[in-house]
Amino acid sequence: MNWEAVSAIGQLLGAVAVVITLVYVSREVRANTQAMVTSTRDSVFRELMEFNHMLAQDDRLAWIFQHGSKDPQWESLSEEDRARLAAVLFSLFKVFENLYLHTLNESIEPEVWEYNKQMLFVYATQPGCRRYWEMRRAVFDVRFRTVVDSITEVKVPAGHEVTRVS
Repeated sequence: MNWEAVSAIGQLLGAVAVVITLVYVSREVRANTQAMVTSTRDSVFRELMEFNHMLAQDDRLAWIFQHGSKDPQWESLSEEDRARLAAVLFSLFKVFENLYLHTLNESIEPEVWEYNKQMLFVYATQPGCRRYWEMRRAVFDVRFRTVVDSITEVKVPAGHEVTRVS
């Protein structure tokens, strides 16, 4: 065997090793991407659950949120309650903004936004929430503002009627 044959065999083995390495790296990147998407989705869902938990743990705050969302002038609320409502609504809209921006960045599947935006639409069409949005919309991402500004009414799919607790 001559040196040219040995060199050719070495190059062939090197090429095979490169292909195997590329396949391995490709699989690892795909797995890491899926893990990142899952982690991001879980993080946003955790934010939604924490928001609900915050309201469930504080009867007064739940009342403020319920009544302030319905009242376009927030007249049913004291000045202190209006301040608390503004903080709650900021948190609520930020959670949905986060979900929407992750969807745009493709770090969450589009379906996750699609089936969660209905909840945003329910809240964003409430008169008190609309008032908050008109006052504070400038603090949100312009892309998210476009989505919320486009909401005029809630379109609830059949079989998924929204009921309000009075």
